[in-house]
Amino acid sequence: MVHDADASGDAGDGGERRQRERRGGDRRGDTHASGAGALLELTRARLLEFAREPELVFWSFVFPVLLAAGLAIAFRERPPAQLRVGVRDGAAASAATVRAIAAESTLVPQLLGDSAAAAALRGGTIAMLVVPQPDGAVAYHWDPNRDDARAARLL
Repeated sequence: MVHDADASGDAGDGGERRQRERRGGDRRGDTHASGAGALLELTRARLLEFAREPELVFWSFVFPVLLAAGLAIAFRERPPAQLRVGVRDGAAASAATVRAIAAESTLVPQLLGDSAAAAALRGGTIAMLVVPQPDGAVAYHWDPNRDDARAARLL
């Protein structure tokens, strides 16, 4: 079988070459296919694929917004809690002790009698009981199992 050579001297591919020229050139060397047009087509295909699956839209856009809103509500900034501190009444130093405790903004002092102070500490209405001593010292009574009592002791 004998093949005719085309104008470039290649044998056997004259028909293919002419078809490529009619289509607009050789596609292997076409730079437009790998440029901005290909990027736009790829982006379009990805967006269409994304839009076809509504659960992806939910998990990508709606869920993070709901999660951020929920966490913002759960962990919003609050002022420190005020802790009630009982001061046993009866000693001359009770008034000075109440003034010293009131100087701390997170502590709220209460003057209580002996039986009321014990009941308030047992019942949890006060975090700590401060008992002024005649020599000027102070005794502290608190429930070590309560977090607010430990915090009051540190203040």
